Amino acid sequence: MSTTRERRQRLGTLIRQARKRRKLSQANLATLANLSPNVVGAIERGGTYSMSSLEDVALVLDWRPGATERYLRGEEVVLEAEPPPPADEVAVARLEVLEASAQDLARIRRIIEEVHGPAAADAFLQAAITMREEHRSQTAARRPDRAS
Repeated sequence: MSTTRERRQRLGTLIRQARKRRKLSQANLATLANLSPNVVGAIERGGTYSMSSLEDVALVLDWRPGATERYLRGEEVVLEAEPPPPADEVAVARLEVLEASAQDLARIRRIIEEVHGPAAADAFLQAAITMREEHRSQTAARRPDRAS
């Protein structure tokens, strides 16, 4: 079993690696998390910091809510959110949105609102509408002009 200090140092290393994978400087991460660069440095070194600062950094890195605190308690956790789906899954989802009826989209929006809140539901619906409009434009542009 590792000590709290060792877990803080290991977590700091994981945060530094995640920050670098995202090509963020400490200053950029600090700005996005609304913290000072000194606090981000302390977190990455495993120094002293508040749990709210740690959660602010985790949020910017798209880590699972509460995972850092559980990690520091010694629990086995997955810190990073699920990776984006493979491109073929995205293509299938896009096709499903294009073929969905208005009633289907409204039902999906209600489910998203229950799980993620109204802002996420509105973002989904706007993205679906935009996607459908773009698809219609592209389809119309590929059709030969019948007026000639």
